[in-house]
Amino acid sequence: MSAAPRPVVNAAAVEVAAWVGAPAGFRTRYRELGPLLGGELLGGSVYEFDPGERPGPYHYEIGNEECLLVLAGTPTLRHPEGRDVLAVGDMVAFPEGLGGAHQLINESTAVSRVLILSTMREPYGCAYPDSGKLSTSGGVFRIGEAVDYWDGESAA
Repeated sequence: MSAAPRPVVNAAAVEVAAWVGAPAGFRTRYRELGPLLGGELLGGSVYEFDPGERPGPYHYEIGNEECLLVLAGTPTLRHPEGRDVLAVGDMVAFPEGLGGAHQLINESTAVSRVLILSTMREPYGCAYPDSGKLSTSGGVFRIGEAVDYWDGESAA
């Protein structure tokens, strides 16, 4: 008896949809790939973002690691040591904790598209050093009070 074929997804061509509610400076299009691939312990998403935009705030993971692969464009990677312009094919790993803090910014004149893979351990969290927030499966919080995901973030 042969096994059923595994789903195949082309990350460079998968359709993406707008992240509803994201403010200017953070407008992105994305698609979660885990459900498409049938992944259980590994997740992934494709993000596509125009010049001047970011797919998310500066953050680091608590309980998981991420890995980035640039599929198109030349996004700028902000990290604890500064900034680097990335090129198609570049990969970067982000270990959990402050040392793995990162943010992508499209400072170019062309669309950027990236694949971000992640371990999917529970419980998980995400910290946002610029705005003093923490997100968990239970919501987004600032020192004892629930806040909106974009609260305190600035595209400046």
